[in-house]
Amino acid sequence: MLERGMWDFVQKILVALIQAGATFGAVYFGGKLAIDKFHSEKRWERKEVAYIELLRALQAWIDYDTASKRESLGNSISDSEWETLEADHEAAYNVIRKAIQLGEWDLSEDVVNALRDVRIEARRIWHEAIEEDRSVDYEALIKVYTDTLLSIKAYAKSELRK
Repeated sequence: MLERGMWDFVQKILVALIQAGATFGAVYFGGKLAIDKFHSEKRWERKEVAYIELLRALQAWIDYDTASKRESLGNSISDSEWETLEADHEAAYNVIRKAIQLGEWDLSEDVVNALRDVRIEARRIWHEAIEEDRSVDYEALIKVYTDTLLSIKAYAKSELRK
């Protein structure tokens, strides 16, 4: 049997090991929780930026087709305004293309499908006008873009609440 002095020593060692293990566990799990929270916040920030970019892109398409409609009705648009609208329209196209084709952001499948659908529908409207040799139905384009903008806005509100 262990002597009293030896037993006290073993008890102190066991207590120190238990305290060290508890401290390590608390630090490890606390750190893991902090890192997980950090990554979650960063993901949320990236999604917020993604939704802002997508909403701006859709608004640029709406602005472009609204101006096109105004011009088709005989209202003059300055060359500088057209340059800005065309540049914004092209940039918007690239934002949406990246979101669809490259998975630029961590977006839900519903959002990617909505973006894909808006591009398909816009192409259909343009191709019908070309095939039928008539002017483009800007009202239909604006409605498609506006409906998509509103649905993306709803997805954003839903996803960013999480």
